[in-house]
Amino acid sequence: MRAYGEPHHIYTIGSGGGDIKENLIQLCADCHIAAHAGYVGKNELIEIVAEREGMTSDNVIKANRKAMGYEVEE
Repeated sequence: MRAYGEPHHIYTIGSGGGDIKENLIQLCADCHIAAHAGYVGKNELIEIVAEREGMTSDNVIKANRKAMGYEVEE
């Protein structure tokens, strides 16, 4: 399925976030601006990605932390 919108990193590249599916979400331009302005919270985006990937929010966070180089308990 083709996705339209703008890709948004939940954990920014500058903070060590990567281009993994658990860290990326497509947002419309208005929502993308709102996310960067802090009107759409990181936890809300994590919940959306978790539902999309069939994971728990905790597992999305763990996948991101692992990709960022942190030790993560499995």
